[in-house]
Parts: sequence; structure tokens; C-alpha cells
Amino acid sequence: MSNWNWTDQALDAMRQEMDPLADEVVRAVYEAGAVDGVNCLLMDPKRRSDPSLPVPAEVRKIVDAYMDQTDDLPAWADMNKIAMAEDLFSRHGLLASVILCCASLPECYLDALDVPVLASTTQLKDHVAERILQTSAMVVSVMQPGGMKRGGLGVNHSQRVRLMHAAVRHLILQRGRARAVAAPTPGSPAQAAASTPPIPARGRPINQESMAFVILTFSYVGLRSMDRLEVAVSDEEREAYVHAWSVIGHVMGVKDEYLVHSYAEARRVFELIKARRKGASPEGQALTAALLDWMQDEMPLLLRALPREMMCQLMDPQDLVLLGIESEEPSHVKDSFWHGVMNVVEAVVEGFESLPMGRRAAEAMFTRIVRRVWESEKVWMAESFALPPSLQESWRLPPGVTPQLPAT
Repeated sequence: MSNWNWTDQALDAMRQEMDPLADEVVRAVYEAGAVDGVNCLLMDPKRRSDPSLPVPAEVRKIVDAYMDQTDDLPAWADMNKIAMAEDLFSRHGLLASVILCCASLPECYLDALDVPVLASTTQLKDHVAERILQTSAMVVSVMQPGGMKRGGLGVNHSQRVRLMHAAVRHLILQRGRARAVAAPTPGSPAQAAASTPPIPARGRPINQESMAFVILTFSYVGLRSMDRLEVAVSDEEREAYVHAWSVIGHVMGVKDEYLVHSYAEARRVFELIKARRKGASPEGQALTAALLDWMQDEMPLLLRALPREMMCQLMDPQDLVLLGIESEEPSHVKDSFWHGVMNVVEAVVEGFESLPMGRRAAEAMFTRIVRRVWESEKVWMAESFALPPSLQESWRLPPGVTPQLPAT
């Protein structure tokens, strides 16, 4: 257990905290007008010494210092637990994108405090496939074997995500300043606000509570979803998976005292934060609808209802209502639907006959979605969703479904 006192007052304070280290790097990058060059530098670590990149020397020095300062794992990181979590992911990670789409993201869309910011900054509603695959690529990079070793792909990806969060914060706060200085009168509240960064009543954007919660949607919600899909996970594996994601959270900028260190604490803190923020919002419902539309469009005709039913299986009924999804079909209709789905699934994906029904459907969903998106988005996806050969083999994906990273 962490020593943090998880009270409403403490969580309110977390909402006012951001990530000063990453925020200072992003501020310097934007002030120097070096955003494009830094993006190129970060996307390919091998180019950090490339003099052709349009990055001023002082900015390059700041970015290099950030990368060198933030690639160490915390002293409490247990590499044996991380290896156990990686093994769990290697065996069952084929479900990761389905859990992401049908549980982790919908849990975030229930956040009535932060989802309006998410909707206005990530363009998820208009670029669903790109955002989903980028997030899936992050999960693969941090959970693949060796991903979270110093210098590993997962560590580098986590460092980039941390800067991305800082960039979003920077743009939101800049937008707030711009609105505050629009035609202010001397001595007015607007003029006073122009001199200091605005602090929204709901807390600062992408604050420490928000980031800690998102880590729990990957760790706790991931494990909860495996339970609902009848995946056998031992108690030791649960603890290891939570531990690994807390290490990832550390690299992504969550303060150590805000990270959980047991499965029981993960469940308790997730439910506590969720209860503070859960609610229906037009933005959350619009994002959920866009996500479902995208998944359904990627399914063959006879499986178009599968994404919605999978979300109904992985989410709590009262939460589905808040997201604008209501299940009105009687149980016997659902039973008929699932048995019908299985007949189609076995024709789409071979080798899953021995798995529980829900998991067979989930793995069929993943394979179908990845194949379809890879076929239509080869240019950008070749960089953002490459799989190491070890995962390609353990997940039994046919050749050509995804590009492969070179063996290490």
C-alpha cells in the first residue's frame, strides 16, 4: 500500500498539480518555434544527434537533458514483477485493443470533469482509428518483453507521451490566456487573469489526479476486463500487472505518492476517483458513439453488433446508460445473438474454438479490426503499430496483419 491519504481534500489538491519538469520543456520548445523539429527528434531517438533537424541548440540541450533525466525507473521498480506482467501480456495481450476500446476508453468518457477537455483537444471524434492505434501502440511498446528496461522502446514511448500531455496542457492554458486578454479593461478581472495562468474551477488540465486515474484504466480495468472475459490470472500476476503500470505511470510523470502498489489499492482508488468524476456528458456520449461507429464499420456485416455487445459485457450497466448506451433486448435474445456470433467468429478466425465464448469474440474483434485498419492505413501505421516478432507469434496473428519490429 502507498502512504498516500486518499481523501477528497487530497484528491482536490492533486487536481491543481501538473508536471513542472515536462511543462518547462514544452514551454521552451514552443517559445523557440521548434515544435516540428522536436517531434522528429523524439519520434526517432537515433536522430538525437542529427544536426539537420531544425532544433535550436539551446532547445536540443533542454530536450536531451529531459530524456536523460526521465529514463530511469524508480528505485522501487521490481524487474521480476515487470517481467511477469510482460509474460501475462504476451499470453493475453491480443485482448488489449478490445479492452482499450470497450472498457478503458469508455471509463475515461464517463469523466464529466475532464472529458470536455479531451473532446476539444484530441480530435478523437474525427480521427478515431488514428488515436486508437496510437494508444494501442503505446500499450504494446510498454508491455512487450524488455520494453520498460532503461533505453527500452516502452520507456522512450512513455517519455514522449509525457511531453504530449505537457503540450496539451500548454495549448489549453494558452487558449485560456488568449480569452482572458481579449479586450480587457483596466483593473478588470480579465486583465488580472492575463498576468497569471488561468486555473479552471475543475482543476488544471491533465492534472495529477487525471493521469493517475488513466493509469488505473490500463491496470485495474484491464484486469477487471480479463476477469469478465474468463481469462485465468493468478493473484501474483495481478500484483505484478498493477506494479508494472505504476512503474509506467512514474515514467509518464505521475508522482510516486499518487501511484498504487497493490491490486486491492488499485481497485479502491479507481472506484474512489471514478465516483468523484462520473457523470453523463454530451461530449462523453459523442465520443462513445464515434468509437462504436468506427468499430462497427470495421466489422463484417454479420458481426457489426459485436463491438456494442462487447462493451456491454465489459462495462457496468449503469455506466452504459450514462454513455448513451441502453440495452433493451431480453436475455434470451442476447443468448441467441452470442451463439450466432460464435458461428461467424469461427469462420473468421481459426484456433479459438477452445476459448470461452466472450474471449473468442474479443480476439476475433481484435484480429479483424487490426487487419482492416492495417490494410487502409499502411503509411502511418507502419511506424505507429509495429509488433515485435515475439508478440506476433504468441498472439497467433497471420503474417501481414501488422508490420513487425526487427528482432532484438
